[in-house]
Amino acid sequence: METLLDPGEPYFRVDLGTHLPMPIYFSLVGLHMVAHYKLLAMPNLSRAFMQWATSLIVVSLVLLPLWRGVNPEHPLVDMGVSFGCVFSAIRVALLTAAACRQSASEQRAAIKRALHKKLDDYPSASAQMAAAPAKTGLAISSLGDYIRAMYLDEPAPAAHLSSQQIERSNGRSVASAVDSVQAQLIHLANGYDQWLKSIGWHTLPFWIRYPLSPLAYLLMLQLPLALVVRNVDFLTLYSVDRTAAAYFYGMSAAGAFLRWTLVIVALVFAFYLGMLMWYAIVFDLVQWAVGAPARRDLFRRPWLTSSPRDLWGRRWNLPVQTSLAEAVYQPCCRLLDAAAQRAYALAAGGRQAGLPRPLRRANRFVAGFGVFCLSALIHEYTLSVAFGRSDLDHLRFFCFHGLLTIGYTLLETAACAILPSALMPNASLPFVVGWLLTWICMALSAQWFFMPYIRGGLVDNFVYYAFL
Repeated sequence: METLLDPGEPYFRVDLGTHLPMPIYFSLVGLHMVAHYKLLAMPNLSRAFMQWATSLIVVSLVLLPLWRGVNPEHPLVDMGVSFGCVFSAIRVALLTAAACRQSASEQRAAIKRALHKKLDDYPSASAQMAAAPAKTGLAISSLGDYIRAMYLDEPAPAAHLSSQQIERSNGRSVASAVDSVQAQLIHLANGYDQWLKSIGWHTLPFWIRYPLSPLAYLLMLQLPLALVVRNVDFLTLYSVDRTAAAYFYGMSAAGAFLRWTLVIVALVFAFYLGMLMWYAIVFDLVQWAVGAPARRDLFRRPWLTSSPRDLWGRRWNLPVQTSLAEAVYQPCCRLLDAAAQRAYALAAGGRQAGLPRPLRRANRFVAGFGVFCLSALIHEYTLSVAFGRSDLDHLRFFCFHGLLTIGYTLLETAACAILPSALMPNASLPFVVGWLLTWICMALSAQWFFMPYIRGGLVDNFVYYAFL
């Protein structure tokens, strides 16, 4: 029999019937991290064995949340920890790949040093080899260094990709300047940063700043949370039957839709501030424990986004975004470019030929969409672990925004080829246009993102965080 919060049979269920206690759960996660740290710290370890052992750790980390099971009293905790396990698995794989690259680089350096001894009779070659810059890699000598590399340090971008920009069809490239409206907003945000510096916030002791940061986010959370809590019943009913919600609350279809949109926007900001609060609680403590000077930002002012590409590529959930870019986007770009290069070389009779610009851009679109798809699968997995079911709502959400990002980029390219530079001085659409389009699409598609939380009763639990 169908109910309000369970409108139908899900696409798949995930529940092993186990309920691992939380202390044991966290202990097992910690053991995985210690095992990987010991693996990286072992000298003279073969790369084949390191890759094999890392594969076991990655698979075990991904499957570990299944043994926790579904705890209806703590779905947010279960979902957060399961997402942390998957994110840690990605970081483990990336650290091992970096260690293997460093090992190979050290072997090449040893060979060069051996050859260098034989080049004493050739001063020019010897001087050229001696002048070559030394490559720096991982420097993990303690567990604190390992934690910093895992969670606090920014990954190094690939040089051949970071130096490339997507050119517009008329030859103009994306400039670093910003729109005048965006510049005013950035000026206001910088004024806030200057105010924090003037009151000496960053010079306060850790034991003062640590409790105040999440408390400040919790207080800012109250305004959007008050609107969400007062409309939980409407939100739930509208998510299941829009006509019934409009009839029950005595509203027109347009009025119900506007109310739904307003509540969803408030839910987006509540979700954003809630993530900042929990991120400050966890990672500020980790930063202090390992003695790191700073931690990477979780967000980079997403309310200043100028396009879908700017939101997802430069501002939203940066630790995950940079890790997925290193794990998925960059390898896919290299593989697609190499495959296309071989195909063009075969077609040209073995002659090397540069890839056409449209094909390079198409390869990057495919790689970028692959990042969205992997992110969707990770979210579906964590939802399945937390709620025991999945209806593929997050797959719809992330695929939609992946296609939106590609479509908006193509629209900018076409507009840049047609419109004069006065209308597109930065080779991009005006900030107001991109900002409105991004957040309108976010509000319209947010029902897919929040539907599992509404269905699972997680939004109902927000009342415990509300003061108003």
